[in-house]
Amino acid sequence: MTPETLETEWLSLESWLRDCLAPVALAVLFILLVTFAIGIRGTMLDLIAASLGMAGLFLCGLQAIDRMTAHMLHRDLLRRAPSLYRARLQAVPNEPTRARDIFRLIAWIDEDLQA
Repeated sequence: MTPETLETEWLSLESWLRDCLAPVALAVLFILLVTFAIGIRGTMLDLIAASLGMAGLFLCGLQAIDRMTAHMLHRDLLRRAPSLYRARLQAVPNEPTRARDIFRLIAWIDEDLQA
């Protein structure tokens, strides 16, 4: 794994849209469609839509903050110790498959290089 692929596949705006925003938006729309199909109308539908929308924005905002923090740490590691950071990324035996694992990997490399 290289820092460039890490940045484009996990820390970019496109990856956040693909991994976080799109699934949350589809889930909210599906729940609203089911709610509408059940027969809930008027003020109750508005309340459900508003609460689902706010929860979706909150979840996507938290994920965006995590990605921005990991991206800033990634850039800092590339600036401070580029060769050591690249070597640590190359030494990872199995490439992580979830964004959370990528964030933990970057934090672990930072802690290891500061020690």
